[in-house]
Amino acid sequence: MKQFLSHYRFRLLLNSVLLALLVLSLPSPPMLMELGSLLLMVLAGINTVRSHSKWFELICAMGILSLCMSFVPDSWQIHPLLKRGIPQIAFILLLVVSIFHRVTQQRPVTRELLYGLCALYLNFVLSFALTYNLIEHLHPHSFQTGNGPLDMASFVYFSMITLTTIGYGDIVPIHPLARLLAGSEAIMGALFIALAVARGLSLMNDDIKG
Repeated sequence: MKQFLSHYRFRLLLNSVLLALLVLSLPSPPMLMELGSLLLMVLAGINTVRSHSKWFELICAMGILSLCMSFVPDSWQIHPLLKRGIPQIAFILLLVVSIFHRVTQQRPVTRELLYGLCALYLNFVLSFALTYNLIEHLHPHSFQTGNGPLDMASFVYFSMITLTTIGYGDIVPIHPLARLLAGSEAIMGALFIALAVARGLSLMNDDIKG
């Protein structure tokens, strides 16, 4: 089992992030489904970090904190931004930094590492979506839309079309911070294509040499 988790660590993370995005894209997803997808993503994320890495303890701590805050009963009346927002964003950002270091520095480039690239891309989507949702809660009407109130599902969609630089224009950032983040996400999406191509060429080159 340990060998399986180690060998397919990035595939497991990719699938868990896909599941989390799918659940969050649903309007008002069931609580157990949302918590279950978060649990799988945290466990898969921790599994990708080497135990001797300087990030391991910090990522584990933030992952456990995000899980604990998500499982806190509503009767405790904890602020929604602390219960579902800041801890999850911090965990994903730490995970993104760790994965980015792995996929850009590790040699030789393996096919499993390319799954890590895909997981990194989707983690960008999720982290920006959570941040947009956080901004909207802190500063209502930071985004303009003609489709009614915005929820987490709306921000997952907005994050996807922004990162892919499609930008349909049905959701428009109004607040300066929202505009800055949307622009930054679009730039990251364009730069990511260059990174993916470079890593893919490295894999092909290593295969030829092998």
